[in-house]
Amino acid sequence: MDTLIKKSLRYSLFDGILANVMMGCSETFIGPYAIAMGANARMVGLLAAFPNLAGALIQMKSPALSERLGSRKKLIVWAVFLQALMWIPVIAIPYLIAEQMRVPSLIVLYTFLIAVGLISFPPWSSLMSDYIPERDRGKYFGWCNRVLGITNIATMIIAGAVLHISKRFSAKAIAGFTLIFSVACAARFGCCYFLSRMYEPSLVIKDEHRFTMRDFLRRIPRSNFGRFVIFVALINFAVFMSGPFFAVYMLRDLRFDYLTYTIVTMTSTLTIFAMMRVWGAHADHVGNRRVLRLSSYFLPVIPVLWVFSHNIVYLIAIQIFGGFFGRGLI
Repeated sequence: MDTLIKKSLRYSLFDGILANVMMGCSETFIGPYAIAMGANARMVGLLAAFPNLAGALIQMKSPALSERLGSRKKLIVWAVFLQALMWIPVIAIPYLIAEQMRVPSLIVLYTFLIAVGLISFPPWSSLMSDYIPERDRGKYFGWCNRVLGITNIATMIIAGAVLHISKRFSAKAIAGFTLIFSVACAARFGCCYFLSRMYEPSLVIKDEHRFTMRDFLRRIPRSNFGRFVIFVALINFAVFMSGPFFAVYMLRDLRFDYLTYTIVTMTSTLTIFAMMRVWGAHADHVGNRRVLRLSSYFLPVIPVLWVFSHNIVYLIAIQIFGGFFGRGLI
């Protein structure tokens, strides 16, 4: 049993590395891809909103799908396989779709891509909780997140450089997007292989583990978890109110090239990664509640700071500031 779990954790690490290659090649650049195909600010907003909304709704059905299939691993592998497969039509849009339909097609296809990928998250979390005892999870995921963070940042830098070079040969850099999304696609197919090799312990579901959305809503006034969910929901509402439009602002209004855009965007991610240990130690000392409260005071002012200057050094400083306090909420 221990040998199977150790092998599964190794496969899980390889899956995580490849998943972060996919994210490093895509998350930051899907908005610029839409802009390159003529998307306006409203379309970029829809591109950010629909995938996350669909993903959140479909995750509610994930436990029922796992039970119906009789296997968490089977659901994970199929969901990841479908997500990898969806990259192919996303990549093909500029070559096969009429110009006026490219952005709407991207919104539909990317929504499906993100939604099917998120189906795998609840059963994956359940599987990992079976592998790792609660007392060891902080240590394991702390180490793992450092490896995955380095992978994500390195991939993002390379992808940004590819787009920067590609734009020298074509104003819209479509060939560059094709290349980095093809890498994302290949990496996600690689995830399928490693996930399929993982061991699946028997799942025991107790009656007390079952509850409906109505049960959850009834418990919110009396539950700390319910209040925390509302807090996170409001934070995410605020983030997604402005977050999708920074790409539009930088690329269209400030006319940044792709390398500058990548550097400014990546600074926040790099700061979050660098502050993991600092915030973790501080949370151990003063408690998570105080860390969340402190971070939530500063984060709302970050979008406002962007209006005062277009200087790249200033914007990088804002991103460092945002990443510092953003780490306190993650």
